[in-house]
Amino acid sequence: FFGLAARTKEHTAVLPVLMLLTDYYFNPGFSMEGIKKNWLVYLPIVAGGGVGVYVALRLVSGADSAGFGIKEFTWYQYLFTQFRSICVYAGMFILPVGQNIDHDQGISFTIFDHGAVLAGAFLLGAVVAAWIWRKKYPLASYGLLVFLLLLAPTSSIIPIRDTLIERRMYLPLIGLCFVAAQFLPMIRISRTALVAALSIASVATAYASYLRNSVWSDSISLWRDSVEKGPTKARPRFQLAFALYSAGKCAEATGHYAKASQLEKPDYRLYIDWALAEDCASRFDEALEKLRLAEAIENNAHVHTTIAMVLAKQSKFEMAHLELDIAEQRDSRFPVTPVYRGNIYLQTKEFDKAIEAFNIAIQRDSKNQSARQSLAMAQQQKALAAAGRK
Repeated sequence: FFGLAARTKEHTAVLPVLMLLTDYYFNPGFSMEGIKKNWLVYLPIVAGGGVGVYVALRLVSGADSAGFGIKEFTWYQYLFTQFRSICVYAGMFILPVGQNIDHDQGISFTIFDHGAVLAGAFLLGAVVAAWIWRKKYPLASYGLLVFLLLLAPTSSIIPIRDTLIERRMYLPLIGLCFVAAQFLPMIRISRTALVAALSIASVATAYASYLRNSVWSDSISLWRDSVEKGPTKARPRFQLAFALYSAGKCAEATGHYAKASQLEKPDYRLYIDWALAEDCASRFDEALEKLRLAEAIENNAHVHTTIAMVLAKQSKFEMAHLELDIAEQRDSRFPVTPVYRGNIYLQTKEFDKAIEAFNIAIQRDSKNQSARQSLAMAQQQKALAAAGRK
């Protein structure tokens, strides 16, 4: 199960260390006896862990969003940044405000950037205190170390392009619950005051949950919230633009695509999606302009079929067919090309050619429902045209 878990979620790789820590603290307590007794448990886990580390390092070495190959920052700059991230996670446990699906957190390129040195000093002090007072406050000491340990795979020295993600707290949260379980019973408070305090906290957190759920009610409100909280980050702006386009608010979407292109160098995907939004807003010249920019980045069948689609909407059928010819040259198995060609033939009432094109599309992808529906439409229109001539 450990092996399966390690292949699924990166934070599960620390399970052997967590078990060692638990044995040391509680079996029987602050000694190595429990660890010695359980050596048969640890032996295969250590062996499997070695394989897991090897597999994990291979995965991150080739990934573009994680690993030591990331060019934006180094492993130690990521560590400095994570000092701040861990403090943010702990702060959200105490007071869950400022939640964001896509945080805009600056990188601490030096230990002094953005207060990283203060965050690091605080965490170091907390760990030292937890160790010194581990026998006096065992659950709190254990909980703090569990919290940091479970965060270690994503919040230490292995760079990840996303430096602050709230979901990383899902499992480590239990460590802070242990800390709270140690100290909350020490508070001397009357039963009436306790009930009042818990009632106020329950109402406040319930209302906060309601407000946050309303943000998550649809993709537009979710990404608009993220844009408002991080106006200088490109990805939330891109996602908001896509959400608006998907909802048919194409003119508004184009403005956010334009803003995203100013915040970060546009890539192929942004130009394609931007072009589709311009096309949806009936701004065909602007759509073609963005598609040509996408073509300059990736000259593939996808971009040429999309250009053909925009041209066909302007009844520029000859030019559209030329673009589809280029698409066929780029990828003769691309399933969309014959569908778009068939659609053009439908517009020009060349039903036999349309039927042939849709059949080719189905041969390339038998699950292409769009091609099957279009084929049925072409056959129906051909039959109606024949009946009309009679």
